[in-house]
Amino acid sequence: MSTPPAASSSARPSGLGALVVPFLCFFLSGASGLVFEVIWTRMLTLVFGASTPAISTVLSAFMGGLALGSFIFGRFTDRLKFPILTYAAMEAGVGVLALVIPLVIRSVYPPFSHWVTNHGGNRFDVFTLLRFVVVALVLLPPTTLMGATLPLLARHFVRQGGGVGQRVGALYAVNTFGAVAGTFLAGFFLLPGIGLSLTNAVAACTNLALAGLIVLFRKQLLGAAWPTTWRDLLPQREALPDEPAGDSLPDSAEAGAVPDEDDLIEETPTPATRYVVLLAAGGSGFAALAYEVILSRALDMVIGSSIYSFTIILMGFLIGIGGGSALASGILRARPTPMATLAIAGSIEAVALLQFVVYQTSVSRLIWVIATLVVLLGTAISAAWRRPTLALAMTQLLIASGAIVTYFFQDRIPRMFVYLALSTTTNCDAHETIRFSEHVGAIQWLSFVVALLCALPAAVGMGAAFPLGVRAFATHRDKIGKDTSSVYTVNTVGSILGSLLTGFVIMPWVGMETAMYIAVAVNLALALALLLASPGEEPVKFLLVPLCAVLLAVTTVGATLGREGRLARSRGTVRIFPRPWDQSEMTTGVFRLSLADGMIQRRDGRCIESGAGDRAQHLGGDNPIYYRDGVTTTVTVERWSLGADRVHFALKNNGKVDASNGDDMPTQVLVAGYPLLLHPRGPENLDVAIVGFGSGVTIGTALQFPVRRVDDVELERWIPDAARYFADVNHLTFTREREFPFVRMPRLNLINNDGRNYLAGTDRRYHVVISEPSNPWITGVSNLFTLDHFRAAQQSMTPDGLFVQWVQLYEMSPNNIKTIYRTFATAFPYVRVFAADAYSSDTIMVGSFRPIPIDPVHIDHLLEDRTIRAAIEPSHATSASDLLARMLFASREEVLRFAHLDERLERGAWRPDLRANGLGECALPTCRRRPAPLNTDDNALIEFAAPRDLIGFDAFSGYVETMYAEDWTYGRVERELNPNADATTRARSLANLAVSLLAAGRPSRAGAVLNDAVAASRSPGGSMELPELGRAAGIWDAITTPREPTIRLEPPVPGADMSQEGARLLDETFTRARRAVDNGQYDAALESLAALPVSVRDHSGPGMRLLYGYLLYRAALLQDRDSRFQDAAEALESLVTEELAWADRHPEVYYLIGRSRFRSGDFSMSVQAMARFIELARNPIHGEHEMPSVHRDIEEPAETSAPVTDAPGESPKDTAAHGVGVSNHAPGGAEGASPDRPPCPGCTPAWR
Repeated sequence: MSTPPAASSSARPSGLGALVVPFLCFFLSGASGLVFEVIWTRMLTLVFGASTPAISTVLSAFMGGLALGSFIFGRFTDRLKFPILTYAAMEAGVGVLALVIPLVIRSVYPPFSHWVTNHGGNRFDVFTLLRFVVVALVLLPPTTLMGATLPLLARHFVRQGGGVGQRVGALYAVNTFGAVAGTFLAGFFLLPGIGLSLTNAVAACTNLALAGLIVLFRKQLLGAAWPTTWRDLLPQREALPDEPAGDSLPDSAEAGAVPDEDDLIEETPTPATRYVVLLAAGGSGFAALAYEVILSRALDMVIGSSIYSFTIILMGFLIGIGGGSALASGILRARPTPMATLAIAGSIEAVALLQFVVYQTSVSRLIWVIATLVVLLGTAISAAWRRPTLALAMTQLLIASGAIVTYFFQDRIPRMFVYLALSTTTNCDAHETIRFSEHVGAIQWLSFVVALLCALPAAVGMGAAFPLGVRAFATHRDKIGKDTSSVYTVNTVGSILGSLLTGFVIMPWVGMETAMYIAVAVNLALALALLLASPGEEPVKFLLVPLCAVLLAVTTVGATLGREGRLARSRGTVRIFPRPWDQSEMTTGVFRLSLADGMIQRRDGRCIESGAGDRAQHLGGDNPIYYRDGVTTTVTVERWSLGADRVHFALKNNGKVDASNGDDMPTQVLVAGYPLLLHPRGPENLDVAIVGFGSGVTIGTALQFPVRRVDDVELERWIPDAARYFADVNHLTFTREREFPFVRMPRLNLINNDGRNYLAGTDRRYHVVISEPSNPWITGVSNLFTLDHFRAAQQSMTPDGLFVQWVQLYEMSPNNIKTIYRTFATAFPYVRVFAADAYSSDTIMVGSFRPIPIDPVHIDHLLEDRTIRAAIEPSHATSASDLLARMLFASREEVLRFAHLDERLERGAWRPDLRANGLGECALPTCRRRPAPLNTDDNALIEFAAPRDLIGFDAFSGYVETMYAEDWTYGRVERELNPNADATTRARSLANLAVSLLAAGRPSRAGAVLNDAVAASRSPGGSMELPELGRAAGIWDAITTPREPTIRLEPPVPGADMSQEGARLLDETFTRARRAVDNGQYDAALESLAALPVSVRDHSGPGMRLLYGYLLYRAALLQDRDSRFQDAAEALESLVTEELAWADRHPEVYYLIGRSRFRSGDFSMSVQAMARFIELARNPIHGEHEMPSVHRDIEEPAETSAPVTDAPGESPKDTAAHGVGVSNHAPGGAEGASPDRPPCPGCTPAWR
């Protein structure tokens, strides 16, 4: 710090505070700066949309302000008498502006966003430019002040004494570590704890406190110096000289202090050298942000795309950058001798190598490699610190080397993460279920470790490059403020370009891998340029120049060839390029730990890393069959065979399955089907808006109705292209051109925008708005589940419009489900909630401003249209009763009653009752009940809670079943079913509903409704002779009573090409199997038949196939395995397909199919089979097969296991297999009983 010329030595700053206070302030300034970046980005994207372009626009404006501030204030920083006071003024200004910004965003920007949305046209470039302008208007003032702080503090410290590189490096490191702290506090404590507004206030007050801290410690910072007039605070005409170092600072007052580094630098930067260094600063910033964008996308597919993942990845990069800057600063200050350098480097390398030898895992190998890179970096700086340009060149080379290391390990990271996650649970026994819910915090910590391991190889070098760049560029200490600002400004501009070009152009154009090649090439080119520009003829340059040239040529050729070209040249014994990433491994989606267990071997109580495994083989070949790195997400499609010419496709975003042509079909169909069938004016001439494209099934379903137009709002442009693989189920016509929108149909309009932003800003009014986004634990998507969004979206609806929201029940705690339900019910006065399928964990909420009528006659009339009926059929619904049987909540009042949180006093502590449904008794002092909190933009409750639920999913297993239990009294649609109709009509409707409830897997409720139907038929004007009533009673009896019809076991019929010996063997096998059946030895009988070749067994007559299917069914009963029930059903269904006439003469085939399908959770197919059985069994021609004719009564054990399809509980079949309609152990009383027991124990159905 300079003082007026007449000041004495006593006027100099002194004491520890002269060093500690500014560094503490800059640490806190870094923390508050990152908090501001996070929360202002959130505030603005809530207005302008959470798309990647919107976020990048905000971040570019933020970083642009930093560059502008550094550039403007850097011009006169060296002419300030009191730069530390100017710094205080900057921090105070940031604090004041930060308090104003939220008010501006809330009051001014929404109407402006509305105008831009409707008048910006469909031109993306115009929309982006307008958005940047309005964002810059609010962000530039505070960020410009932030950008001035580094040059000001650099000027203050260097004037007081100390080396340029070490001081600037230390400041940069401290500020970066402050940013780490701010990121951590904002992401894990402040935002989830106190919300958006209060977090902004805390950060603003922190900046104001920093300014006060400078004033409070002014004597330690300025000594006796103090501005006498306001002119002393203004820039002087000439740069002020530095103060003598002397004993003014503690670190320079030590005895034997080394000379200033400036006195020992052996190179004087020429204009050409300075130009190259400045170019390197910009290029280094470009490459750094390119790496961050690429690796953030890659890590999103490992640890998920939640708000915590964003925080964790950012922290990983910041720690690497701060550590690298601290390393460079420390070496420039300490200037270790060669022997000391070798000793320290050898020690670090030995420890790193030892841990690899001990553990021998991919994780330990990567740690060893990272340690080696850090050792090389430190050694390079130590050896060349006198020649900063040469040191900077070697740093650029090591950054490229670190990026190559990360590239090499990246597709191994998913298995590393799973290995670490499973190891943390301390439960690697192969026979035990791992409970991740007990280790949520540990898993999040390991997510950070994984992100850090990916970031460190390149980020450490990035951090070291900045102080080295300043040292190489600086010409004189008196101009350090200007020189620092020049390097910082160019570096920031390069960072902006790296973020924008990589995210918007390079990565979507050539993919993540090739983008990585390009970034590495940039670092290598910079290293080569710096080596050539570095003064002197150091021997090391003769080694490094050709090495950089060769590596640059290889990476340039690799970037030019693209992934496929490199893949073709990476085979064989001699490989020019490293092996490309295994895209199947990359997109596994291991963040869903419920699916990741298979990637790790559990043996002898230990978790062992497995190899690449046979996942591709299980999926059916080369997967993914479609891969595209888009602007907002990486889109993939996987395919695998289910046998019998059935192919399953799944569409993924960043590794998360978001659509399929399998278990997701009912949801994808009915989110469009329900509102269009329920709308009082529909579906003719309705305008429909849909958020999300997915597989295109929802859009295609809507277009099968006579609607006027469908507007689909999709964020990622490549998703419609991936939907081509679903053309056989989505009814869409795709264009030959591989350009957005990929689909051109008369009534369809695709809009590439953020759904929330569009609905809040459009002038269009829609009769139906369908929101079917991805899961709410994903950041950005979570904004579509807030009260603010539901209310803002209402402006896009007509007065009688219906708003449809998909809500998941799987991998989410009951309390958070209730929060979403209550939030939705708070926004709309009329609400109904439906399940997508039997025992489905997907629910469909329908909200409106007017009553939502239940009119089964109208719905059935619409379903008479073949096109509409065909569109709805994939949902396993063919009638109004099928759809209404899936109602979970009949009214808003029911939803609000359900959405209460119960806590019970147990052992002196209040514990949440996760299975409470708002109906049971709850009274103090042992129970307390309160409404579930609302999810708002400010508290972002679901955004922060749902990712933790994703990890701790096992804590909520079994919850979904409670919503289908006997004590579930909500959603009783029978109370609204034709209440004013005549007795016959009401009885017919109730009988049909009973069958539909059976198809929904709820035999107990079906029995109760059937009793109501009988009562209605016996009332005045009714009739007991209704065919619907008889059919319903017969199906109910066949499904719920264990009376097996006679199974006629016909001898086999040898094929025409079968030898006499083969025929004899076949006959002996049948006789042996028949004898075993008569003795009740079904396993032995099945074993006998299974020993026959499939070609023999399937071509020995239908009787043989019936016997085999029957034995599979019996074996399933004995083994209590739902997969065997499915095998039995599929074997018998194949028999029906190929021998229909024979099967119709043997109704027991349909009976066995019905029983097998019910036990495997395919309730709708079970009812269809049983209906056919009843029809044929009552035919006089087949009288011997009437139901009273029994083979033997059956004792069916409870169902205990389910196939793993998606995550546990995500597939309806998973839930059903453990559900109340199948399991003896399920909660809920009678409906938790086996389907072979009467639904109401102790009573006899009224129709018997």
